[in-house]
Amino acid sequence: MARLATLNTATAELNDLKSALLVIGIEKGGQLNKYSQRLDKILNSALSSALEIAEFEGKIKTNLLVLVNNDLNRFMVVG
Repeated sequence: MARLATLNTATAELNDLKSALLVIGIEKGGQLNKYSQRLDKILNSALSSALEIAEFEGKIKTNLLVLVNNDLNRFMVVG
């Protein structure tokens, strides 16, 4: 099991984020809130496509790791 040495948070604009991993919370039902919708637009629908392909419903204790090819290397969706 991996251990985090540090955890950093940011308040930057979504389109200015450059990170090795972005964690996104999705509520039960798998619907994107307004912030997730903005991020999905920036990611050219990669978030909504990944949720649909994986049939991710936002259930508690579930997650989905998605690799992307831009300034965000990957994102993890957590239910």
